[in-house]
Amino acid sequence: MKKRNTLFLLQEEQPLFMALPPGIREGWTAEVIKPVYEDPRDLIIRFKRFLPANPVFKRLETAVMAGSGSVEDIITQSQELKMSDLSYEQMIDLFFVLGSKILGGYIRYGLKNVDSDDDLEAVMTLSMIRHSLFAANAKYPARA
Repeated sequence: MKKRNTLFLLQEEQPLFMALPPGIREGWTAEVIKPVYEDPRDLIIRFKRFLPANPVFKRLETAVMAGSGSVEDIITQSQELKMSDLSYEQMIDLFFVLGSKILGGYIRYGLKNVDSDDDLEAVMTLSMIRHSLFAANAKYPARA
């Protein structure tokens, strides 16, 4: 098992990590991982299954279903959610629904805005969640 100071990054995210000041990067490592395909149809099923069942996500659901469905649109709408207001179960649902591509957008945003160890720990946590989603997507591949 990896230590809790390892970020699981895609190849294109590695330069963002390496561009961090040495003082912030000190004590942290990055493991380059390969993405696992996530079928957009599966994400739509997740949206329809989990978001309506949870009133906290109603605004996000409305925005996603009415908007373009782009990564940027979804990130913009989901930024209005306060993680501190969500239960553990709601966070699990949220990350599962958002999927690995959206989490990647958060990871890249986080890497571009790291100012402290706490910021980098938050990015690491998101990278671990995405890594877990990749593992699930590999075990249960998208429909052919």
